Amino acid sequence: MTPYDTQLYQPPAPVALLSLRTLDGRDQTLSNVPALLDTGADVTLIPRWAVEQLGLTPEADQGVRRA
Repeated sequence: MTPYDTQLYQPPAPVALLSLRTLDGRDQTLSNVPALLDTGADVTLIPRWAVEQLGLTPEADQGVRRA
């Protein structure tokens, strides 16, 4: 069972620690990135600090619109 975080989320929410890896040939990995589990989510986001640490360049997705 996934543990619930009782410190960051009220009410407590299920979280997982992820390992993120680049797929562009640089083979960089970032471990223990906390993620809120949401089975009803339409999109997946990662923290900006993780994007920066992996040296990634965000690109706008034309398929995602703000409500």
